[in-house]
Amino acid sequence: MEDKVFKFGKRFLYQVFKEFDKDKDGFISYDDFSNCLSAIKVDASKNEVSSMIKLIDSNNNGYLSFAEF
Repeated sequence: MEDKVFKFGKRFLYQVFKEFDKDKDGFISYDDFSNCLSAIKVDASKNEVSSMIKLIDSNNNGYLSFAEF
């Protein structure tokens, strides 16, 4: 059961990742992330967006790969 849920979840997450990756470079930048949050009506300050990215960005390169997402 877990394998089925994870497989479905991963496919769904990849679709969401692609939506966030506006410039289609395979990564989610600060601007990509901020713009998508705004598009889905999530009101987050610049500091909040930066904090979210820092929390998820495990290799600290300033953008999110699909694996980190």
